[in-house]
Amino acid sequence: MFPSIKKEFKLRNFCLNYEHPYHFYTSTVEKTKHFYLVWRIFWFLFHCAGIIAIFIHTNTPYLGKLFAFATIQGYLFLTITTLLDLIFVILFQYKWPTSRQDKHQDAMPWYFKINWFLSNIAYNGAFFITLIYWILLYKAGRNLGINIVEHAMTSVYTFLNIFVTNKPTRLLHFWHTLIWMITYLIFLGIYYVSGVLHLITHQNESNPNSAVANLNDRVDWMDRNAIRSVDSVQKRDSYTSLWGAGAKTFAAITAATLAVMLPGFCCDL
Repeated sequence: MFPSIKKEFKLRNFCLNYEHPYHFYTSTVEKTKHFYLVWRIFWFLFHCAGIIAIFIHTNTPYLGKLFAFATIQGYLFLTITTLLDLIFVILFQYKWPTSRQDKHQDAMPWYFKINWFLSNIAYNGAFFITLIYWILLYKAGRNLGINIVEHAMTSVYTFLNIFVTNKPTRLLHFWHTLIWMITYLIFLGIYYVSGVLHLITHQNESNPNSAVANLNDRVDWMDRNAIRSVDSVQKRDSYTSLWGAGAKTFAAITAATLAVMLPGFCCDL
């Protein structure tokens, strides 16, 4: 136990290096030949259906505002990782199965590094959002099915997938999730300061026209119920300005995130 802990905290584990890249497309369940493929297909379709349901259920005037919701960002990361996992399984287990024989290659492919980085964000984000939502933010009245998909099934999948996949986890990869949290807060702050969105306290579900004047009402940083839409009768130029600001801000945050990721991709300690 102690040697494993000591090995886990080696400085090289701070980066995205790994000696067995084939673990990124194989499963701990090896007795059933096609189990992992079925597993990957099922969860990819499930998460795609969940994303579609969430977008349909979300009554927002402008698509650019969806980036302000941590739940949706986290679910998008999770869906992207399931897509990448499925692609890797199809390519390396079925289309190019001979590549599986190279189990001791030293180089960690860049596409596995990206998948690993996104997976760390998605998995940690799923657990974090689930805990915060159900402990602090949940209020009865919302669509229960959507709530379960957004804030429960993500963690259920993540928990099960940790035991099914051979993809490794590293304690020193905490900085991946930290990057996402910081960039998310910056992204949300820019939206708020620019006037596109503003944070409000919860409103009384029984009387939507009156704000709840109660100190127990908290500012909800995580859920779309805590972010009020800008006046729905804004003119067309307001729509253009909103979408432009959202796209530019998201691009800037993405570029900053990739810049911070580069040392992890390149270093080989």
